This record gives sequence, structure tokens and C-alpha cells, in this order.
Amino acid sequence: MPQAEVEITPALVERLLAEQHPDLLGGRELAILANGWDNTLVRLGEDLLVRLPRRQAAAELVEHEQAWLPRLAPRLPVPVPAPVRVGPSSRWRRARA
Repeated sequence: MPQAEVEITPALVERLLAEQHPDLLGGRELAILANGWDNTLVRLGEDLLVRLPRRQAAAELVEHEQAWLPRLAPRLPVPVPAPVRVGPSSRWRRARA
């Protein structure tokens, strides 16, 4: 597994949500569920999951998925999870500005 370029922690997720989607926090518990090849999964309360890329290459893949999965979902024979919210990392936003 490639080394993460960004360490995903509950504190980082809480900061990103506070900046971009503060209404989702509301006292919800954050817990790391899994670290995969490209992404880290973080449980947000009982009903939401935060998926964050661990590497820049993975961030580009996530953007690609966000663009194409909604278009493909109606044509696929299995359910496709839909994003509730989308937001760039603070570091990525600053780098692009």
C-alpha cells in the first residue's frame, strides 16, 4: 500500500466539516473505520460516512467518480451510493487560489 500523503484523523475531519459543512457536525461522533489504498473512511454519527483521499492521485480519482457515478447510476444493476456533500480540502483550495 502506498504511504499516505495526508494523515486523516478525526480532528482533521472535524476541522474540514466545521469549515465547509458545519451543519453536519451537530455533536456527531467521528471514528476512523478503515484506511485503504487510496482513501480513509470515517464514520460520522450513525448514518453518514466521510471518505477522504490519502494521496493527491486519489483526490483526482474521487473527483472523477463524483462527475461520472451520478450519470452511470441509473444504468447500473446495483445501487450506487450518492454523495450527500462534496468539498475540496482546505489545502487544495488554497493551492488552487
